[in-house]
Amino acid sequence: MSGDFKKLMNFAKENSEAVTDEWFSIYHKFDFSKNRVIYTSGVTVKSDQQNLSGGLYQGSIPATKLQTVRHIGPYELSGNGWSAIMAMDRAKEFTKNKKIPPMEFYRNNPMDTEPKDLISDICMAVK
Repeated sequence: MSGDFKKLMNFAKENSEAVTDEWFSIYHKFDFSKNRVIYTSGVTVKSDQQNLSGGLYQGSIPATKLQTVRHIGPYELSGNGWSAIMAMDRAKEFTKNKKIPPMEFYRNNPMDTEPKDLISDICMAVK
């Protein structure tokens, strides 16, 4: 994942006028038995981008309501936030929209923020 974000950071540096500071990951599939995740990581852009290369592509996140758990601290400990939102889902505290995968939004920059102060919003779409 760090390699993917390095690609995105290079894109953001080269296209600073086109990007915002809204970074995210979308988690398409979890395979806990193999310790694997299929995901997409991205940064929001202000306008359509042309001539993307190097494995970059443009897409969109559908408008939806979200159930959110805020995690504050090192990314390595974000599993606690994921456990919390999955427990909420199992307890039926909200009705998950299974057509939209879970997401994580990174609210500050790890390059200039102490790990203990990093903020991630872990989200599941709701019906």
